Amino acid sequence: MNEFCQPGRYNEQPDNGVLNYPKRACQFNRTFLRDCSGLNDSTYGYQDGRPCILVKMNRVIKFYAGANQPMNISCTAKKEEEMQKLGEIAMFPAEGNIDLMYFPYYGKKIHVNYTQPVVAVKFLNLTFNHEHNVECKINAANIKTDERDKFAGRVAFKIRAIFCSLSSVPKSQTPPPPPPDLRAGAGASQKWDSCHGDGERASLQEEGCRGVLGSPWSEQVKQDPLTWKAPSVREGERKKERKKERKKERKKERKKGREKEGRKGEAERKKRKKKR
Repeated sequence: MNEFCQPGRYNEQPDNGVLNYPKRACQFNRTFLRDCSGLNDSTYGYQDGRPCILVKMNRVIKFYAGANQPMNISCTAKKEEEMQKLGEIAMFPAEGNIDLMYFPYYGKKIHVNYTQPVVAVKFLNLTFNHEHNVECKINAANIKTDERDKFAGRVAFKIRAIFCSLSSVPKSQTPPPPPPDLRAGAGASQKWDSCHGDGERASLQEEGCRGVLGSPWSEQVKQDPLTWKAPSVREGERKKERKKERKKERKKERKKGREKEGRKGEAERKKRKKKR
């Protein structure tokens, strides 16, 4: 079990001439992420159109992040004019702080059970049906963010919140997949969709967009949630299945051809044998 470490200071574990192995790892409690911990909302805000994104730093062995000063992660729209559409953002832990006690990192073989700190970014009132370009960066004394290098100390991603209604959802459309536990490392660029359903808030808590009231597939989703797949995913699977079927058919045809040739050759050999 990971240890409770003293906040605000590095968790240094020197060898001092004697191998100090394994290194002790500090606890990162999920409760630090509050509304984005998944403890009270297993959909991470996706069912009501207020999604959470978990952002983390890449692991660097023996790196003293922050240079013994407080550091945090901040997120904003890539363009200033998009800030109003992006809406209010909540950060967990508060202000997106990353504590020094999780550094330095000594490597996975030595630093057993190391728990990497993450910061949760919760979008509270996204403008629906609009693609938002978001950029998160680390604010630390010894981590530079260069405008010429878009991957230095930052991560960029796109997010779109779609308002779903009975009039806009085709009857044949399959429900979207449940939201995953999302984590974005430095240099990653992802696009995630959250969906807002129709009806009262109580109904949304139960079904959300994946089971819009009165939709023809809401009961199916309730019975077997593991079968949720987006239309694009299902189409890709169908293509793979058709490809497999064609491959099987060609294999059968080749096998039949070889069998036919074998029977024909056997008949010719018998015919030559009779002539002798």
